[in-house]
Amino acid sequence: MYWTLWKERNTFYFDHVDGLPNDIISRAERSWKEFHRVHPLPGATQGMGMSSPESPPRWSPPLAGCVKLNVDVATTENPYAHGLGFILRDSVHVPLRAVSQKFCFPSVAVGEAMAIREGLREAITLGFINILVESDSLKVVNLINRFHSVGEIFVASIVS
Repeated sequence: MYWTLWKERNTFYFDHVDGLPNDIISRAERSWKEFHRVHPLPGATQGMGMSSPESPPRWSPPLAGCVKLNVDVATTENPYAHGLGFILRDSVHVPLRAVSQKFCFPSVAVGEAMAIREGLREAITLGFINILVESDSLKVVNLINRFHSVGEIFVASIVS
C-alpha cells in the first residue's frame, strides 16, 4: 500500500501527472490486499490485515547515542528523473533530517549506494559519528560490508 502511494507521489513529482484520489486509493487497497493474500501476517486478525500486539515492529530504533539512517530510491523511465531519499532518526524515533531529491544514477544498486553516501555525509555534517545504516538493497549492503566491487558498483571509502 505504501509503495503504491510512494509511486503515485513520484509520478506526480517527476512526471507531473496528477492521479485521481479515488483511483490512487483503490490501487493502494488492491496492493494491500494482494500482498496480504500472498504474505499473511502471523497472528493477524482475519480479514482486517491488522497484526496482534506481540508482532515485532517494522522499524526498530538504534541504541541510545546512535542515529539510524534509512535510505531508498525511486526510479522512473527517465534515468535523469530518478530520486533518492533518506531519513535520520534518533533512539526515540525523532526524525532529525529527511531528504528526497532528484538524482541521476544508472541502476537501483548505484542509487542505493549514492543514497547511503548522501545520508552519511548529512549525518556527519550534523555531528553524528555513531550511525546505523539500513537499506533494502542486500547487494549494496554486502558490497559495503565486504569493501569490493561487483558489476557496476565499486565500493571505496564512502566518507573520508
